[in-house]
Amino acid sequence: MLVKPLIEKKNTLFREAVSVEERLLATLRFLATGRSYEDLKFSCIISPQLLGRIIPETFHQKKRNGSK
Repeated sequence: MLVKPLIEKKNTLFREAVSVEERLLATLRFLATGRSYEDLKFSCIISPQLLGRIIPETFHQKKRNGSK
């Protein structure tokens, strides 16, 4: 099963959603480097607060569906 439909978010009137590709990239960078959200904000151009939601969310969906 593909993970895209599980982590994809919709745009709202107030903000554009972070794309699936950006979510996966941030998660993979975090797992590969072990850098803090504060450090990742520069390479991902996503706030540390949002990275703190995106990375665990993406990781758990990938982990849950990656073993099938």
